[in-house]
Amino acid sequence: MLINVQEEYKEAIMQYRLEHLDEAVICGSGDLQNYEHYEDWKKWIDCHEQKQTLPKGRVCARQYLFVEEHQLLGMVNIRLELNDYLFQYGGHIGYSIARNQRGKGYGKKMLKEALAICRQFAMHDVLLVAKKDNLASIHTIISNGGVFENEVKDGKEILKRYFIHI
Repeated sequence: MLINVQEEYKEAIMQYRLEHLDEAVICGSGDLQNYEHYEDWKKWIDCHEQKQTLPKGRVCARQYLFVEEHQLLGMVNIRLELNDYLFQYGGHIGYSIARNQRGKGYGKKMLKEALAICRQFAMHDVLLVAKKDNLASIHTIISNGGVFENEVKDGKEILKRYFIHI
């Protein structure tokens, strides 16, 4: 289930970071890759919750942990609005699953729960973006009602854009 970030998961969050550091960005983690200390990361994600505390160029967002049986299985970041860059290349929802938990259906379940949260924020058309070669993510998006919009190029990457109407 998706829960708000809680200090009791501090060690698991930092372990998640270490396990994914070889990735340029840990998708859906609120820039966790940039923070060696939980407290600094927590301040960073907290400042994204209200317009008054947003860093310049950023959008309001909520950070969630995907937990089952007190085990951190994934992370989700829900952007409540989009800037130009996110509209083209990022979307409303970023997510990742722990490497040792992939292929078990958790992504589909996690995205379904994230869409329910989007509905609570009165979002109706949710944009999701996946790398063209990330077939697992594309399958997850489509299985949650994703409708292909188009492909865009971001540097060397080709991204597929999908909308889910909720």
